[in-house]
Amino acid sequence: MNLIVIEEPILSNNFKPFTYTRATFELVVGTTTLLSKIKRILNPKNVYLLTPPYLKKIVSKRNPTCIVNPREVENDSLFVNPLIDINEISEIKKNWSNNAEFVIYGENTFLAAKLNTKKSNAVLQYENPCNFNFRKLHTPKKESNMLYARWPWDLINLNSRMLVYDSQFFKGKPLNKSLKDVRISGKPSNIFIGEDVIIEPFTFFDATNGPIMISDRCKIQSFSRIEGPCFIGKDSLIRSANIGGSTSIGDFNKIGGEVCDSILMNYSNKAHTGYLGHSYVGEWVNIGAGACNSNLKNTYGAVRVGDGKKSTGKIKIGCFLADGVKVSIGTQIYAGKTIGAFSQVSGLINDDIPSFLIYSGFSPKIKKELYIKSIIATQSRMMQRRKIKQSIIDRQLINDVFRISSSERNSNI
Repeated sequence: MNLIVIEEPILSNNFKPFTYTRATFELVVGTTTLLSKIKRILNPKNVYLLTPPYLKKIVSKRNPTCIVNPREVENDSLFVNPLIDINEISEIKKNWSNNAEFVIYGENTFLAAKLNTKKSNAVLQYENPCNFNFRKLHTPKKESNMLYARWPWDLINLNSRMLVYDSQFFKGKPLNKSLKDVRISGKPSNIFIGEDVIIEPFTFFDATNGPIMISDRCKIQSFSRIEGPCFIGKDSLIRSANIGGSTSIGDFNKIGGEVCDSILMNYSNKAHTGYLGHSYVGEWVNIGAGACNSNLKNTYGAVRVGDGKKSTGKIKIGCFLADGVKVSIGTQIYAGKTIGAFSQVSGLINDDIPSFLIYSGFSPKIKKELYIKSIIATQSRMMQRRKIKQSIIDRQLINDVFRISSSERNSNI
């Protein structure tokens, strides 16, 4: 059977600005992307991905073993919304070999469908398969409330649970208890270390509340404190930092200061002092020295997002930094604020910032659209520092997102 992971457009819109530059199934929670979790549970032979057309090339580049936006498949197919709960996916797996067709919805949101070859191809040949109405099919319908997440802060709130769940699949050895001048609280067997990891003296691990996973070739500098549940991706550097629980740090990251209850995707830096809490950070983000975010209102009330229009229902929610964001030294970001893709900010940030904007929160405030050539050049320089050459696909993505996000920007300048 084929696995077809579909970008549900309403939910994808909820995850902007992150989904300007990636599909929802490429979002991270725990130690992996949502797509990796689905593939790990179902272990399908063929994986197909449905995305908006402008994302096809970049998604194909990131997922070379998958076919993106096919027009036809052979055999029956299982369509899955990547934001479905993993427990629901496990239930579906139990009926993987069952020939019965079904369509599952939850709160008017498409979750999954198992269809024969003819119906599968009817979906794929629709003008925009992501917008296909599965309710129109003559297939038994089911209802479920097992949606994984509807908003970015849902992933932050789920991260602790997912870190514990993912730890059973992490490939690493228990920490060597004989390491010189390394202290441990909790069970040493709850700390997993990859290959060629360097742990300097006077590091403290607290695995009392959950597992700690440190991937291959990481370096943990002296005087770091790392609390579980926590994941640190390969080739990352922890610079004498305080890493709180419920934190996921991606590959090739540099982290200093204090970070807790946050998710940082690959190739992002917060290398110096400053605080990051209850936040979601995309790829190729740089957070300057002394920059901090708030994750708690003075009133201790629920944090509201979207310039105060929507309540998260949570007392602690930090900030949301999309791909390519640059945060200047000393920047202060209010709770619940979003900074759009490739924007550059400084000063006091008490507004949501659209994508591709240079914004100064000093008085008087400055809002100005960035030059697209400057953004591409900045991104190229940052990639070169990681020995990665910017591709035509990378440049085209920036141009596409610049065009798509223009109305959002024009209404704010």
